[in-house]
Amino acid sequence: MTDHYEWFRRTVGQWTSERRYIFNLKTKKPTNLTTEFSIQPITEGDYDFQVIWTGQTNGAMCLKLSGNELHRDIGYFTSEPTTSLLELIDPDTLLMHTTYDGCRFREEIRLLECDNIRLRQTIGHDLETNKVILVGQYFEERVS
Repeated sequence: MTDHYEWFRRTVGQWTSERRYIFNLKTKKPTNLTTEFSIQPITEGDYDFQVIWTGQTNGAMCLKLSGNELHRDIGYFTSEPTTSLLELIDPDTLLMHTTYDGCRFREEIRLLECDNIRLRQTIGHDLETNKVILVGQYFEERVS
């Protein structure tokens, strides 16, 4: 197993996510959302983990780790499969780079407090203009 697999294994459980997004950089008006989600290992089939969430939207996504790549059966803003390049900045911090639908996303997730808190941020760029189109900040707390 890779270090990436161990990092994801540390995130298994039930979580509450307080999210703040800025979709319009001109107005900078934030959108605040609460999402409940779980991360569970998958023991059969081609995937390693499954994420299930409820909140303003509901859904599920399956994750497969392969070296320094994370393969999702769907993306965050697309129903198509996506692939992210992974980098462990340190033992607690994972960086993901994903490109699809004309956008490039950088997501960083840091585990804190004995893996019971996740601080997360996402930045999305339009590939054509290279302008920032999305900023997301998240405070996530393990509930079980």
